[in-house]
Amino acid sequence: MHQMYVGFEAATDYWISFQDMNHLKDICDSISDENLNLAYNSLKKNIGDEIPIDHLKQPYFDNLLEQLSNFGVKIEASLGGNAAIEVMAGRKQQIPITYCGVLPKLNVAEEVIAELSRGFLGHKTDSEPKSFILQLTEGTTERYILCSGKYRRAHDIAPVLGSINTSEISRDSLFGALGFHVLFMNMKFELVREFHDFLDSIVERGITTYSDTGSYANYTELGVKKLFDSIYTNVHMLSINEHELSAIYRAFGHHESDFIEMLYFLLKNSNNLDTVWLHTDKLHIAISKKYSSAKLKQAMENAAAAGCFRVETGNLPTKAEIEKIKRERTLNEEGINYIHKQKYDEKYKDVTIEMIPAYKMQKFTTSVGAGDTAAVTFFGSFLDQVDTCGYKNRGN
Repeated sequence: MHQMYVGFEAATDYWISFQDMNHLKDICDSISDENLNLAYNSLKKNIGDEIPIDHLKQPYFDNLLEQLSNFGVKIEASLGGNAAIEVMAGRKQQIPITYCGVLPKLNVAEEVIAELSRGFLGHKTDSEPKSFILQLTEGTTERYILCSGKYRRAHDIAPVLGSINTSEISRDSLFGALGFHVLFMNMKFELVREFHDFLDSIVERGITTYSDTGSYANYTELGVKKLFDSIYTNVHMLSINEHELSAIYRAFGHHESDFIEMLYFLLKNSNNLDTVWLHTDKLHIAISKKYSSAKLKQAMENAAAAGCFRVETGNLPTKAEIEKIKRERTLNEEGINYIHKQKYDEKYKDVTIEMIPAYKMQKFTTSVGAGDTAAVTFFGSFLDQVDTCGYKNRGN
């Protein structure tokens, strides 16, 4: 059985759930808090955001959480960090997967920490990274995140990378390098070289790699382009949503175009990319120079069902729960209509393109971790096809 490794970050997420926009507005009127007001003004426009809160001290958060609790706001501590969530989601599906990176102090159940630590490659630290995720249970699915760490833990993680024994990662493994959009948020890329070099060391050994693109709410177009050129062009497989896809395409000086045209652009303007997967709430599209239509379809169906389960329940699905959604759910009509209207240009003949509608959601609990849950499901579907092609020969 092939193995997955995923890095680099874990944190404690605090889910702060308001009933609806009116509930949040009433609290903003009662509590004089700049961050709550910023969250309200953003979410009422259906816009999410993520801002650093380094200038605030622990008593501020203790006081804010106490006040919110008095107003009936549901507050729950949960495991956070792209890599950590993917590892736990993979374990729930019995995917052979190992966490790789930094293991900080976490305010979650001991059994969760023990499970994340099993087989762990990296170092433990005394840092206590936190994210406070403000979300609504009715209305917008966007969230407003207050995150500790101006550089979002990059300073903790970068020194560890050189000490990770990559020889323990076999050549028939799949390595997920995640969270770069978060690690370098509000930075001038001071530490990007260390992550780039680590990723190169993995790829040069012939290990298949993947990454996620993430939100660019705090990035300039130049920053988006630099992140793509420095990191995403060098992995083999990429996960992206429609907003991130448009942001990268615009960063290269283009006007927003059809999904397939933009995905094809990424594939043709990278060093190593052979597969890009677009996920939206209406449909999924995969474009690949390597995998078959049947394999892409299977991976997307599994991922769509896993993400759906996470959004509806806030929990991580088992294989059986994924299969149940696939059997029983109706499909998104907008996604069906989009797919029916598609006609492929002749220029796409050198790639495989597959599309599926998303599953209809029956309720909403949280969007936190939904992308991570879907991603590990999608990429885990390729474990039996991971090869050991050399770095210089990919795509040839």
